[in-house]
Amino acid sequence: MKKVLLLGLIAMIFIAGCTQQESQTENFTETKEKAEEAIEEIRGSMGMQITIEAARSKNLKDVEILIRNTGTSNVNLEKIEAFIDEEPKNIKGNIGILKPGQTTSFNITEVTNPCNKVLKIIIESGLENYGTIMC
Repeated sequence: MKKVLLLGLIAMIFIAGCTQQESQTENFTETKEKAEEAIEEIRGSMGMQITIEAARSKNLKDVEILIRNTGTSNVNLEKIEAFIDEEPKNIKGNIGILKPGQTTSFNITEVTNPCNKVLKIIIESGLENYGTIMC
């Protein structure tokens, strides 16, 4: 009887050890996959760059902006932020992906006297680009 209990106890310890090892392997695999995803995201962000080609006021309250992707990675236009004299503004216009070398335009409406104000565009990588609004 003692041998059966001892063998049972040894089997339970062995199973617990195997389960723990399996759990550690799953955690390592999951951590490795997350790290690989983060590295790919960083690589893509490093290639992101835009240039403000033009920023013009159409009627002294709306601003039309033309940007070019001068980087090596796609830029998600849905993640662009715009500021005029450091005040956040809503963007109206193109959404989607801007591929390297491509240009796109969008508008900011309801800007009070935008002439000669500073336009700042921030893309998803955090890179900022500045321009002056012409009239």
